[in-house]
Amino acid sequence: MLHSWRFLCGFLPIVVSLTIGLRQLFQGRGLVAPFLIGASLLFAAAPGVDNLLLLLGSTLFNYLVACWIRVRTDRDLSARWALGVGIAVNIAVLAYFKYLDFLIDNANGLLGVSYPSQSVGLLPLGLSFLTFQQIAFLVDSYRKQERQEEIRSSHYLLFCSFFPTQVAGPILRAHEFIPQMATLSQSASRVALVEGLTRFVYGYFEKVVMAETLSHYSTPVFDAVADGRPLGFVAAWGGLLAFTFQLYFDFSGYSNMAIGVAAWSVSRCLKILRLPTTRCP
Repeated sequence: MLHSWRFLCGFLPIVVSLTIGLRQLFQGRGLVAPFLIGASLLFAAAPGVDNLLLLLGSTLFNYLVACWIRVRTDRDLSARWALGVGIAVNIAVLAYFKYLDFLIDNANGLLGVSYPSQSVGLLPLGLSFLTFQQIAFLVDSYRKQERQEEIRSSHYLLFCSFFPTQVAGPILRAHEFIPQMATLSQSASRVALVEGLTRFVYGYFEKVVMAETLSHYSTPVFDAVADGRPLGFVAAWGGLLAFTFQLYFDFSGYSNMAIGVAAWSVSRCLKILRLPTTRCP
């Protein structure tokens, strides 16, 4: 979605322009974070309202579990149980949407039964990245209890829903992202804007030019295999290598585009910035 014309010519310029305008006109008034949350939730709702509801439900569940873990002392049994339940629920949600039919088909083959597949529709936007990001946050909350960091619900919602990373990551770490919410009201530097533009253009080139070009070599090879047509040594290895680099440039391109957009929106997002924090309420 980050490379679609609707995003490039509509959503992105509007959000970036308003974000920069809010930072210039209302410094210190805390309007940028709510605006970015609203824009991110609108982005999440674009594929469907179900996608938005799943994002909000996952965010609320993991926030409550993390706060429960953080108020426990000395990693007691209840904290370990909360961590285990949190991880299990996240994985169960991902497995339901992504692997339910796969598990049913394999169970039918192993047990000799014919249980019908349960179609759950399209995989929610960025569910895999959101799941592993949530799990990493819960584990960090368990390991770093002694720091008792403050995690405001609005900051955590932006951390989970931040629109540049919804589609294909990169997976964020809370201790890198959330402390930067204190800098949202500061004016964006020209250096950050230029760096963001450079990173975005480079990622767009990787995604649209490199990955798409390589797909023209890899796709026919996999289609031939699916049709049962024989392949020569050179064609088989050529298709495999083309697909390997296609995946690399696809994910690398999306990551660089996300980092570039984040530089415009948050100025220093996705870079480590350590700030003093207080206790989680």
